[in-house]
Amino acid sequence: SGRVPPGLDDKVLTSWNALAVSGLVRACRAFDERSYLDLALNAGRFISERMMDRDFRLDRNYKNGKSGINGFLEDYAYTISAFIELYEVTFDESWLKRARGLTDYVLSHFRDERTGLFFFTSDLDRKIIARKIDLVDNVMPSANAVMARNLFLLGTLCFDDRYVKISGDMLLTVLPQLNDHPSYYTTWFGLLLYRQYNFYEVAIAGKDYLKILEGFRNHFLPNMVMAGGETEGDLELLKNRLQEGTTWIYVCRERMCKLPVREVGQALKMLKP
Repeated sequence: SGRVPPGLDDKVLTSWNALAVSGLVRACRAFDERSYLDLALNAGRFISERMMDRDFRLDRNYKNGKSGINGFLEDYAYTISAFIELYEVTFDESWLKRARGLTDYVLSHFRDERTGLFFFTSDLDRKIIARKIDLVDNVMPSANAVMARNLFLLGTLCFDDRYVKISGDMLLTVLPQLNDHPSYYTTWFGLLLYRQYNFYEVAIAGKDYLKILEGFRNHFLPNMVMAGGETEGDLELLKNRLQEGTTWIYVCRERMCKLPVREVGQALKMLKP
């Protein structure tokens, strides 16, 4: 105890916290543990309030009451992913609006118009010899792969064809490399599965939407996105879904919906890969 203690790195990193938020949301779903969701919401709010500007520019770190260093692509990609997950577990549209704002910021400041992929650094950063584009998963998931997945999920949820097309173009660009070292492209392969197999949009509309949502939590359902609420909100997926006095579940694919059902079990039978 008389020795000089080692240095303590106590800064808060945006990207690491965003990954933690996604992990906590998934743990909440798997174990039905509300405390995990509370932790995820607190961390998500911290990023929104302390590390994000009104124009959706992110800082990379936070320490001693101040945020600093312009965010890298991974900060944006993981934060967008975390905010999509927070929306799907709460149906609070403010998370989805933040995810879209961040996505549009990335498209404006990180995109390489020649390849359609994203640079690791923003065009607001000082000029360097070469702006890197990372494509492979390593100790962290590929930020480009996560962004491509984000664009697909947001485009599907929000009926934004531009997002979906950009995601598809990114996947086509990387596709020839996937077989060379498959273990380095796991996130890209996940997106490929979305595109190759049935992918669904599920809408829950009515006063019991949260109760219905809880019924989905204990099932592993990677081939869908979810939207819901007591009102129709601003999402096209929820438009004209609300029927007074009851709560309906709509299972849709490529914006075409099957007849609505009231029970989770009935909806699960429609979600075939």
